[in-house]
Amino acid sequence: MRYAAPLLSAGLLFLSFVPEWGFIPAHVALVPLLVSLHRGSNLFSIWIFGTAFAAMFFYWLKVFSLLAPILMTVVHGLWTVLALWPALVLCRRKREGPGLMMVPVCWVAMEWLRSLGPYGYEWGVIGYTQYGTLTIAAFASAGGIWMVSFLVLVSNALLTWAWLQSDRRWLALPLIYGLALIGLSPAARLSDNVESVRDFALIQTN
Repeated sequence: MRYAAPLLSAGLLFLSFVPEWGFIPAHVALVPLLVSLHRGSNLFSIWIFGTAFAAMFFYWLKVFSLLAPILMTVVHGLWTVLALWPALVLCRRKREGPGLMMVPVCWVAMEWLRSLGPYGYEWGVIGYTQYGTLTIAAFASAGGIWMVSFLVLVSNALLTWAWLQSDRRWLALPLIYGLALIGLSPAARLSDNVESVRDFALIQTN
């Protein structure tokens, strides 16, 4: 099935926002799509991925209007194309390494850009998938949600690179990266600095 990879990635990314354990598939969600880009997928495949994810993620907007989730699905698909287009161009030029390393940079730039202005939105920012694990979420203390997104996307890029190599010893690279994240995480420092626990509430206006 031609579009199995983008649809699989869309499903994994959607599951990444499930409470408690969703932070795990977030680190592999984009791998099927990125591998398919290396094997000849086009911009339409990226759009399929973006719209399929958005159709599942933004379904709740139907409480406001039946048109709202449809518009968000189309818009989010276009943002996704913008984020992954540079990687696709480099992969077609047989520069998979630079192409994959562009994914975290361009994706985070896309997330930031679409959050700006009166019509901006941060729904679906991949960094939010990590709220179930303080180990990764704690990096937000250094670079905000954008750093958390970047670190998750680097995991996806490294796993894709390792998968594409004929020498399976490259699979040690994402493992080393994961251990480095655990070792460098500011989670322990933040926990030590907590003097007391306080209850608080947030009020969101719509």
